[in-house]
Amino acid sequence: MNSPGSNEGESSSENHLGSDLKVFDFVALDSRSVCLTLGRIQIVHVKGIHRMKTFFLSRAIFMANTISKVTILATALIVVVSAVWQAFRTGCEPVAQYTACRLGQYFYWGWFYDYQTLITGLLALAGAWWGVRAINMQMTQEARAEADRLASRRAAARATLPLSLSLLSEYAEECVVVLNDLLEKCVDDALPNSARFTFPAPPAEAIQSFKEMTEVSLPSDRETLAAILTKIQIQRSRISSITPQKRSPHMIVARANLEEYVLDAAEIYARSAALYEYARRKSEAIPPSTISVDAQIAALNNLGIFDDLRDRLVETLRRRNPDG
Repeated sequence: MNSPGSNEGESSSENHLGSDLKVFDFVALDSRSVCLTLGRIQIVHVKGIHRMKTFFLSRAIFMANTISKVTILATALIVVVSAVWQAFRTGCEPVAQYTACRLGQYFYWGWFYDYQTLITGLLALAGAWWGVRAINMQMTQEARAEADRLASRRAAARATLPLSLSLLSEYAEECVVVLNDLLEKCVDDALPNSARFTFPAPPAEAIQSFKEMTEVSLPSDRETLAAILTKIQIQRSRISSITPQKRSPHMIVARANLEEYVLDAAEIYARSAALYEYARRKSEAIPPSTISVDAQIAALNNLGIFDDLRDRLVETLRRRNPDG
């Protein structure tokens, strides 16, 4: 029979545990909100710079178009003036037929008539040059706008990348927990058909984040990001085939198969860990798509794989990758 003091102590510990869980949930939610807030700040910053660049470039294109139009109108005016001058000259020589011919002594347009072709050609070339320049500036503006849009999306995806990597690491850990339990249930190096278990589902949010990051990344970086998604697909296909719902009664799941699935989870964990420095902005370069043996061994340690199982898995990794 418990004393009142012990009941109060249990109640106090339960309250304390509940408060700890609430604090943990709050921290988890707050970390996610911080990531999303950083993404929004990056988008606003990039959009502000993009608006300024677009404004100044639009003004430059407007000026180039205006100069091109003025040049073309000037060329047309020269042609008209030249025609009028020719008619005026024909009507005033050799005998002045109009009263306005007396104004000719105050103006001398002969040089203009003699070089009208050259002047018109130069003005036409100037107008064409300004027109082509305006087109090039407009094409440059469109290219910059597209680059700014990609930079904005890349910044937002990168801001949420730490959360996505954390979710993938947790997914790998949960898979290893299930696989360790199955390894302990093995009889004669095979999993009994009576074993009942379920594997966790891959985090949909993390996969969507990686998909968006892959779309806006540079071609040289896409291979690294795509390698994680490819490995998750392969790992998921393998472990789902041995679940009680999909496994046939005559299918034998050997211990060696389960150990292979542990290596799959360790590779997912190692690939996620390799991206943390880039995700946390400690590095501006995404690591290569290849993953070293040492990185996978470190992942096994972080996943709690020790003793004989670790030795067998390390031996398998060394045998498959003798160069590391």
